[in-house]
Amino acid sequence: MNPDGEKTTTTILNMPSSVSGSSYYGNTKAAFGGVLVKQSVIRLSGLNRDHYYGICFLGSRGGTSEGRQTKYIAKGQNTVTVNLMTGSNKTNVACAENITPDLEGNIYITITAGDLNDNATGFYYLNALRIQQQ
Repeated sequence: MNPDGEKTTTTILNMPSSVSGSSYYGNTKAAFGGVLVKQSVIRLSGLNRDHYYGICFLGSRGGTSEGRQTKYIAKGQNTVTVNLMTGSNKTNVACAENITPDLEGNIYITITAGDLNDNATGFYYLNALRIQQQ
């Protein structure tokens, strides 16, 4: 957990500072604290496989001029990839739209550094996500 996300945000997620200010993070390029976490995966389960879903992500790490781009890959029956510059991010979210759950009703979200991540350690972030049936 990282407590250094932007505390004041203006996004469509409309969240309190306790959410935007805290993040899950990993690192793809160099060990941090003796650990290398190249990617993280979240499984959303129990979804209706006859519907589409949209998932919006907030990643934020305050106090940096680095882009620290984070890639969010949502995979069910189809795959949608979105990227977000998370360095000092107060206003932007990345939304993956029209994702169909797999045959078991799951969507898997892989979080990792984006291709434009300019941090030497390759930090990536997830502060919040919102899932909506479309």
